[in-house]
Amino acid sequence: IITINGQKLDDRTQAVTANFINDGKTLQLVVYTPRNNFEKVWTGVENNIWDTTTENWNLGSAKSDFYFYDAALFNLNDGSKNEINIAGKILLSGMKVEGDADYTFTGGALSIDSSGSRYLPEDIKYKDQLVMAGSGTLTLKNGSSSDPNVLSEIIVSSGTLAIDGDVAVKRKNGSAKVDVNVGQNGTLLALGETSLGNMNVTIN
Repeated sequence: IITINGQKLDDRTQAVTANFINDGKTLQLVVYTPRNNFEKVWTGVENNIWDTTTENWNLGSAKSDFYFYDAALFNLNDGSKNEINIAGKILLSGMKVEGDADYTFTGGALSIDSSGSRYLPEDIKYKDQLVMAGSGTLTLKNGSSSDPNVLSEIIVSSGTLAIDGDVAVKRKNGSAKVDVNVGQNGTLLALGETSLGNMNVTIN
């Protein structure tokens, strides 16, 4: 555990590097402190990988990477089909899918929890949620039983959310079921051998 001025560093978002300089006589410490969090909009302009280094996102009109605990918005409206590979585990404050494009997630898991965010804008209304609000389809093929997707609430107000195969979804506190609310214009699909036993599904 590293503390700076009495504050423990969060090893998920902060880091320290140490190097000797001046011919090995001086130890130089560089502390990487958190950035503020924002809503980032997926573009996939570089490739199809969701990580924390590739500028596959926009912040306003500027290209950006995705920082842990940002909020993720997918709003392509071109009818495209997009496979997105999640590199490792991605920590985010919320996720919303709009537009008519389709997305398929593969690879690592998502962990949706805004408690670790820093100055996330108050006007983001989907904190701690995965929200489907477009006319396209989001297919979850990512995560596993050993590394499940972690979240508290899924809202399918429109469009389709498909959960495929052995994808594991659990609530962030590890005990209660994930709340899933499906609206009149929404569809929830369980594909293959998927079980919805750990979900509390409400159809409105």
